[in-house]
Amino acid sequence: SNRLLSTNAFLILKVAGGLCMMMITNHIIACCWFGVGSFDAEKNWIRYMDLDKEDFGQSYSAALHWSLTQFTPATNNIVPDNAVERAFASVVILLAIGVFSSFIASISSTLNTLRMSRLENSKHYSKLFQFFNERNL
Repeated sequence: SNRLLSTNAFLILKVAGGLCMMMITNHIIACCWFGVGSFDAEKNWIRYMDLDKEDFGQSYSAALHWSLTQFTPATNNIVPDNAVERAFASVVILLAIGVFSSFIASISSTLNTLRMSRLENSKHYSKLFQFFNERNL
C-alpha cells in the first residue's frame, strides 16, 4: 500500500498519463488528417501515397504516423497535396510545437521532483544513521 502511493509511483503515473494524452491528441489529429485527405477526391495525400486502394487500417496507421512525426523531429514521406491539407498541416505544426514543448517540460519537472525527493530521503537516512552512530545503537 505504501509503495503504491509513493512519490515515485505517482511521478511514473504522471509521465504515463502525459504519454496517454499525447497519444489521444495524436489519434484525434490523425483522424482529422484522414478527414482532410478525404475532402478533395481528386488531389490529396491519400491518393498521392496510393492508400486509396488500401484498407482503413493502412490509411489510419499512415495518418497516425504523420501525426506523430509532426510532434517529433522524425522523418516522414507523407506530404500535403492541396491547399487545405497544407493549411491543416501548418496549424498542426504550430500546435505541436507548444504541446510537445509542454510535455518535455512536464517530464523535466517530474524528474526534478523525483531527484529532490530522493535527495530528501537520502538526507533523512543520513541523519538517522548519524543519530544511531553517535549513541552507539
